[in-house]
Amino acid sequence: MIPTRRPTAGLAAWLFLLTIARAETPPAPPSQTAPALTVVTLGDSITKGVRDGVRPEETFAALAERALKAKGINVRVVNLGVGGERTDQALKRLDAIAEPRPQVVTVMYGTNDSYVDPGKDGPRIALGDFRKNLKAIVEGLLLRGIDPVLMTAPREAENAPLNGLGENRNLRLAPFMAACREVAKECRVPLVDHFARWTDAEAKGQSLKEWTTDGYHPNPIGHQDLANAIIPALLEELRPNTPRVPFTTRLDTVLEHDDGKFLWYHPRVTAIPRPDAPENPNVLMTLQKHLNVSDHYSGLSVMRSKDLGRTWTGPDAVAELDWVRAPGDVDVAVADVTPGWHPATGKVLAVGAQVRYSQKGEQLEDQHRSNQTAYAVFDPDSGRWTPWRRLEMPAGESFHLARSACAQFVVEPDGSVLLPFYIGRSAEVPYAVTMVRCGFDGDKLVYREQGNVLTLDVARGLYEPSLIRAGGRYFLTIRNDLKGYVTASDDGLHYRPVKAWTFDDGQELGSYNTQQHWLAHGGGLFLVYTRRGANNDHIIRHRAPLFLAQLDPIRLSVIRETERVVVPERGAELGNFGAAAINDRESWITVSEGLWDKSARERGAKGALFVARVFWEEPKSPVLKSTREALEGGKPVQVVCFGDSVTGVYYHTGGRRAYTDMLGIALRRTYPTVNIVMTNAGISGHTTRDALARIDRDVLRHKPTLVTVMFGLNDVARLPLEEYRKNLGEIVAQCQRAGVEVLLCTPNNVITTGDRPTPKLLMYCDVVREVGQRLNVPVCDVYAELEAQRERDGLAWRLGMSDEIHPNMDGHKRIAETISHAMTGKAVTLADVPLLTPFLPRTAARLKEGQPIRIIAMPPFDGQIRAALKAEAPDAKVEVTPWPMDGKTLSELEQDAKLRIRPATPDLVVIAVPRTAKPGARESFIHDYAWLMNWSLSFGLGGWDCVVVHPSVTAPDHSGENDPLIRQLVRAQDLPLIDRLPGDDRTADELLRDWFRRQPWRE
Repeated sequence: MIPTRRPTAGLAAWLFLLTIARAETPPAPPSQTAPALTVVTLGDSITKGVRDGVRPEETFAALAERALKAKGINVRVVNLGVGGERTDQALKRLDAIAEPRPQVVTVMYGTNDSYVDPGKDGPRIALGDFRKNLKAIVEGLLLRGIDPVLMTAPREAENAPLNGLGENRNLRLAPFMAACREVAKECRVPLVDHFARWTDAEAKGQSLKEWTTDGYHPNPIGHQDLANAIIPALLEELRPNTPRVPFTTRLDTVLEHDDGKFLWYHPRVTAIPRPDAPENPNVLMTLQKHLNVSDHYSGLSVMRSKDLGRTWTGPDAVAELDWVRAPGDVDVAVADVTPGWHPATGKVLAVGAQVRYSQKGEQLEDQHRSNQTAYAVFDPDSGRWTPWRRLEMPAGESFHLARSACAQFVVEPDGSVLLPFYIGRSAEVPYAVTMVRCGFDGDKLVYREQGNVLTLDVARGLYEPSLIRAGGRYFLTIRNDLKGYVTASDDGLHYRPVKAWTFDDGQELGSYNTQQHWLAHGGGLFLVYTRRGANNDHIIRHRAPLFLAQLDPIRLSVIRETERVVVPERGAELGNFGAAAINDRESWITVSEGLWDKSARERGAKGALFVARVFWEEPKSPVLKSTREALEGGKPVQVVCFGDSVTGVYYHTGGRRAYTDMLGIALRRTYPTVNIVMTNAGISGHTTRDALARIDRDVLRHKPTLVTVMFGLNDVARLPLEEYRKNLGEIVAQCQRAGVEVLLCTPNNVITTGDRPTPKLLMYCDVVREVGQRLNVPVCDVYAELEAQRERDGLAWRLGMSDEIHPNMDGHKRIAETISHAMTGKAVTLADVPLLTPFLPRTAARLKEGQPIRIIAMPPFDGQIRAALKAEAPDAKVEVTPWPMDGKTLSELEQDAKLRIRPATPDLVVIAVPRTAKPGARESFIHDYAWLMNWSLSFGLGGWDCVVVHPSVTAPDHSGENDPLIRQLVRAQDLPLIDRLPGDDRTADELLRDWFRRQPWRE
């Protein structure tokens, strides 16, 4: 439902013509063979290419077509370059460019726009106008359902002619190319940066004269380089790489009602989890009576099911959600309601459009901000609803009309709610769409912030948006009177310009003037929609049957071959529906039949309320066939673990080994006779961008059998989500080209910090899963495994973390167990893996070499350690620096370690925190003690030794409340511990000497 506009003659005529036109232009039927994809290359003479010295088959367009066909892509590349063309001229021929129905258009301009003619003091097109034109080209292509790929023009050679001011033309061209990059980033479309590529080549000694005919037009060599740069981007856009998620459906009829007085309408459901039966949630359905006047609805009613829809209660009217009588005989109601579960508060949040009705059922806009958004809250524990309350929006005329209606919304991991809105000054102007983030505490919904505004000055604009989060991205489908539109976002608030819905063959989807909604499962994204072209011209606005189809989440198109009818057409319209996940195995689509005339009943419609149940069939997970065959066949196996500081060997795990070593132990325990070589390729601070720069040197040169890839904790802080996605795909591609199997790993879970908030990290984990599913590469879900442990036993998980983001050795053992299981399909435990011996390798080596040993020790061991060492090596040269306590708290000692130890670069550190060092609460104690050990170790591999002395050694009463925690923390850090066993009454000095006596100094 949208606000009613004044029924002007012009609008009525327009709506009539719209209906007729849409009925006469159904989309083309699906092809019997895979249709050829089409790419158009749009640009100036550089794109056109043909000139003296360059034949048509030597242009980058022709070269790209041949290369894509060689890679199995059924494609034609149509070259529509025009010599001398500028962006303002290109804008005028977008309709002609769309005539070949391309899926992708490459756009390359700037050489002519930036040129300064003789006698002029500025470029042909001002830089600001160039930027506006380029953005308008991108938006115009998307509105036509075409994916743009922006390209910078190549840098010109040193022999290129000067411009009209006698300048090197690159001086003017460079800022135009910077603007091109800005537009690509703003509009979130792919960019091929020829200018940067040619600039880099020239800096490395390549003469660009050798790549051009005249200094700026590419010759065949130059065109080949342009093609080489374009092909990966086109492959990303064109290659069919969306694994299918199979499903079956079943249609249930919940009720039938057709008494001529009202119809049940707008049924939408939400699942309410049951802790005792997660696969069998309670289901709450909201619905309303349509009172046989256009968009005139009753108060809200509910139905409930405790057995997955086999039986239902209701419909039952909810008194708190009924009409409210306002002065002037106006009924205030809330319609177009969508309920959703809010996990953080355990409540159901219902959101809909506030509407004011006259006594005749007409929608009124008789007050300031008549058309707003309202919400109500249901408490499953008490079974009670709150009354409707209005969501207060910011001041300003853009929110005079502000509705989140018929809208799927997203509850973020932090509990905030993303609500898609359509907004405007009034119902008389085209609507716009924006995303609003709200806070929700279980009672009150509060506006927090707003994203960018999406506009379309066509008919009534953009309205009734619906939102879903999937694969680390956010997807928004939007209604317009002429077409449906789609857009996507990486952060949930800011969306690229809208793109018209199409099938994957480039044909228009045919969904118009009605809503669409989403489902997602197993890495697959699905659209629920109606469309014309289904023998349904007798249905108003072609609003039946109801279809479900999987999407290509990169191209944002509907995969035609997956389309299925989920609710058949029986003469009634099915335009106002809902879609929701119910459990891990099924989702529901809910809709009621709209009976508006006798013919609908004659065709079989009965005013039914349907639940179309979608049952997801889990696809078989890819397996590491070659790796498993080698392991099971006793062949040599080389594994490279590729990652950042979590993968590398650093202080978090004691500085001597990490999960790579633990994985080797796990594999040898599973396959005792196999020769397994493990290589650690983890480097602190690295992102997937850094990984691509060193993959040949650090990974592929080892010729591994398998590469495990675990990046993300630095990417989440530094790289955009889309770059992370592309980089992961390129890492996989490079490994596969080298004949190497890949196991993608999600990063570990963390304690939220400013740079690495858990909600954002979850998005990056979703990308790993999506890339794995799309490329048919197995994924080891380290995040999910560790998060499950945190939910089961929060303390055990916390004790497996060395700091906020890095697991210690206990955490690394869990990571290795998880990866080993993903590789082999077999469980293994590493809890019993002992410390490496010798415990003090640096000290032992310096004793053997007769080198002095520099020790930093806490009291009383600063006075005892020399004698203990000399008892084992009388000739040892021992230099002891006391680490004074001075009554410091544990937190102060941790800070002292930060300032004291690493600058001193000792050979051995002795930590002996007494019980008198006042600890804080348990979390503070864990944090401070772990960081005390962290700061007492060198940053990376090959540093000094560290040993911890338990407080019971100096105070043998075992009375410390944190004594067990210390033992767990030291063991988890993979450090040696000098401890006192129960019943041992020796002095601290004797225990110290005995411990040193048992070390293998002479091995």
